[in-house]
Amino acid sequence: MKKYSLLTALLCLWAGSCYAQLRDYGTARTLTGTVFVYNIFIAEPGNPWKMNEKKSMLKKSELAHKWLIQRAAKLGKPLTFIEESNINSRDVIVAKIPGYGNYSSNIVNDAVKLSGFKSNRQFKKWAQDHVAFDSILVAVYANKSGRSYAEPSSKDIEGFLVYKTFEGSYETASTIAHETLHCFGAIDLYSDPTFSLQYNQNAERANQLWPNDIMHEVPYSFSSVRLGPLSSWLVGIGNHDPAFDRFKPR
Repeated sequence: MKKYSLLTALLCLWAGSCYAQLRDYGTARTLTGTVFVYNIFIAEPGNPWKMNEKKSMLKKSELAHKWLIQRAAKLGKPLTFIEESNINSRDVIVAKIPGYGNYSSNIVNDAVKLSGFKSNRQFKKWAQDHVAFDSILVAVYANKSGRSYAEPSSKDIEGFLVYKTFEGSYETASTIAHETLHCFGAIDLYSDPTFSLQYNQNAERANQLWPNDIMHEVPYSFSSVRLGPLSSWLVGIGNHDPAFDRFKPR
């Protein structure tokens, strides 16, 4: 559990822009400063990634980061991404990658260990010795079809799983941006039958107040979406508005 002084908490509440700093989560803090992204490509036995597919996914990651950097800059926040990948190494082999609707709450941590680190602590120590950063994020890319998801509150290491395809189409840069934002505290702003009634009502209200937020829809390109004020505040780069309070995760 992260510990904060009373003064820090009061300053955060007064400034109204540091909800993300108060989250009791792991390595992804606020979407500012330098974010170190460790990319891991996973595959099932006998179904390896092709090199051109890996390069295509990393290009989408680059586009996602560029869009996020531009959004942060508009709010006067510095943001840089540093990436490292195992693109030239063999895929990390996972016996059974969870498919559509069959989520694993440990895939990020499992992928870190399968990529050669004995523990999350060893991975974080390696990262700290390797590069200067403010946050760490593990991006896991699966050579499989499924619905991508984030693990924003996984123990120690935060990250996401993005599949190569979803419902027959290759995943997009906007999906990577969406899942990255989840890791820093953003919440889904769309309705889903598996969500609670209150959550869906809040999502409907949020879309009325702040339409076209990337946390509401994940389109093919970035041209039709924005990072709205609620999502900006949740990831620590926007200012607070009392209207946000009903949407703050409990």
